[in-house]
Amino acid sequence: MKVLFIAFPYMNLYKDIIEEMENQGHSVTFFEDKSLKGDIKNLTFSTWFGLRKVLWKNKIKRYWQEAISSNVILSYKYDVLFVLTGYSIDTIIINHLKNISPEIKTVFYTWDTCNYYTFDEFLPLFDKSYTFDIEDAQKDDRWILLPIYHKCKESLSQNSYKYDISIIGTNHDGRYSIVKRLLPQINELGLNYYIRIVETRAKVPLKQLLKYKLGLLSTYEEEEIKLLSGKESFEYLTRNIICYDEYEEVSNSSLCILDTHRDSQSGLTARFMWALANKKKIITTNPHALDYDFVNPSQVYILGEDSQIPQEFLLSQMTPDMLSNVDKYSLENWVKTILTF
Repeated sequence: MKVLFIAFPYMNLYKDIIEEMENQGHSVTFFEDKSLKGDIKNLTFSTWFGLRKVLWKNKIKRYWQEAISSNVILSYKYDVLFVLTGYSIDTIIINHLKNISPEIKTVFYTWDTCNYYTFDEFLPLFDKSYTFDIEDAQKDDRWILLPIYHKCKESLSQNSYKYDISIIGTNHDGRYSIVKRLLPQINELGLNYYIRIVETRAKVPLKQLLKYKLGLLSTYEEEEIKLLSGKESFEYLTRNIICYDEYEEVSNSSLCILDTHRDSQSGLTARFMWALANKKKIITTNPHALDYDFVNPSQVYILGEDSQIPQEFLLSQMTPDMLSNVDKYSLENWVKTILTF
């Protein structure tokens, strides 16, 4: 099939998906999805009522008009439109593609949540819509639950490990605060570890800074503001995005993966799924982790707000009966599911 693949370029993961689609015999054309500034569908932004809605509609209309006129690939005929994340998606581009290819099949997948972005507004535009978030799927049966794929190979799990525990991730939703809280215990136990927290923000947002001055922020938000403004230092902080190959190397060399999630979502992170497939133990802050029937509770420990790392869980060796069966979520099977109508 000829596939138009519109995807947000997070960690370049779209490249793996393109390669797998091509391996399965599909012809793939890629167009980069954008997160447009001021999008009223993004629930992290405040809404300026009617005026902002009018301005946004005009902005998205101009964006797609310019994209269609300047990118000939958007005027080719396709069998399938596959949208991954879809921050910029609008009826304008969908209708344009359907006018050119009336028989085109449309499929949407998001690894964000409707608590973060109003993806449910896109549902009428697509023949199939998949979400990684179990609560979104439970609230609206138009969503099909499909966890994030993994591409781990069997040989990776056989490597001897360098680190007892590791975490690599961008700094959001208290990740720095969680690691800061756990680090003294990790050191006390004499564990080998690898920690990289990526800070992508250049400065404290004005709105957040004002709340900080008024004492309206949580403890972890205050800690992150102090870190971002230079009032606190953290030797494991970096401003360089970690590439997948580096992440994979560290993960493969770790006995246990520390996973933190956004408070607003119940979906399993890519870090979590990759760790399951790579036969690692996981310590996670996601209270919904065991709501997924394929997750073996023996492989996962859910970390409470004030709880510490359980030493017995962390240092015990993995055994076959502890493993979760995630074969159906391999990249190969994941792509087959997405492109089957």
